[in-house]
Amino acid sequence: MSWKDKLRPASYKGARFHIEGHDSDVAGREVQVHEYPGRDVPYPEDMRRKTKNFSFAAYVIGDDYMTVRDQLISACDSEGAGTLVHPYLGSIIAICTGCKLSERADEGRMARLQLTFVEGGTNQFPTSSKDQSFALTQAVEAAHASNRESFANDFSVAGKPAFLAYESVDVISEATNEIDGAVSDQGDGTFARALSKIGNEALTFVQNPSGLANQLGDLVVQAGEAAGAGPDTMQALRPIAQFGTQLASVPLTTATRKVQALNQNAVVSLVTNSAVIEMARNVIDTQFVTTNDAFATRDEIGGYLDTAMDRASEAEDDQLFETLRVLRTATTDYINAQSPRTAQLINTVAPVTEPALVTAYRLYQDAGRADEIATRNGVAHPGFVPGGEMIEVLSNV
Repeated sequence: MSWKDKLRPASYKGARFHIEGHDSDVAGREVQVHEYPGRDVPYPEDMRRKTKNFSFAAYVIGDDYMTVRDQLISACDSEGAGTLVHPYLGSIIAICTGCKLSERADEGRMARLQLTFVEGGTNQFPTSSKDQSFALTQAVEAAHASNRESFANDFSVAGKPAFLAYESVDVISEATNEIDGAVSDQGDGTFARALSKIGNEALTFVQNPSGLANQLGDLVVQAGEAAGAGPDTMQALRPIAQFGTQLASVPLTTATRKVQALNQNAVVSLVTNSAVIEMARNVIDTQFVTTNDAFATRDEIGGYLDTAMDRASEAEDDQLFETLRVLRTATTDYINAQSPRTAQLINTVAPVTEPALVTAYRLYQDAGRADEIATRNGVAHPGFVPGGEMIEVLSNV
């Protein structure tokens, strides 16, 4: 095949033309030359690759040359870059920057065009991405503040019959027992001292709703911190988030009983909301192994937050509702952003009963993942992964 056979028919955006030759600026670097007094040799700062330019002495010819000419002119005049088929250089994304037309009476059935093109690109700008961790942390802090403010506004025993204070102390005692039971390792004693302080001074705290909100709210936070991070924190906070279901409802027979019910609901909301808010904070420190784990956590926290939002809506507490809504969105966004980095759960079948080492190497080319397979599937002995049975493994990410 000769060099002429390798030439491609010239066109731009589908409009055909012929060329007599071309002059193209196809290589080189764009530099900024820095010259300094007393220095003979300049410093050429390399800025980027030089923009490629293409120039053709083109023509169209034939009985229908006017139609072909007009198609080419329209293509050059149309907005945006298009495909330039360069006979010598191949297909290039380019935009026409000049089209000079020449027609002569002694050259019938023919039009000459001087075409110039510049390579085309996209108008790219630096992109930004939201700091999901920071947004979630801010939402957590705002939700805690709103939750405690809501409690301080709703809870009151001042100027009320004395039994209301004692009834509230009983509810607080139930709450602290629930929180205490959720923490297996109380660490250096900070949590135990905070727990003891509330128990010993509960009758005093109920006279100061703001102080009580901070004491109880901080106690829930400390319970989550004492559990560690990840699934352990979720497990510790889960019963606290469900607190109140065991409490007897208060009969709304008198105005005083209605206040008692309001106080009890305020304590329940403060404690459960604090636990759910800390669940949301905990996802920042959670290393999700699989997408399924991430989405299960997202849905569980979302369910708790939906319940909390329903309570706030029924109480017509717009500020608390809004901060919980923002927290729900931030939690969902954070977990969704993490999920592409996690593995998928997949099901597979071992062709024959084989050691977990063989299964791991067959699936991952990594025998070190044998224990992972055996543990995930509850294999009685790692030397015998049952053949012909479905097992659950992680995608290799």
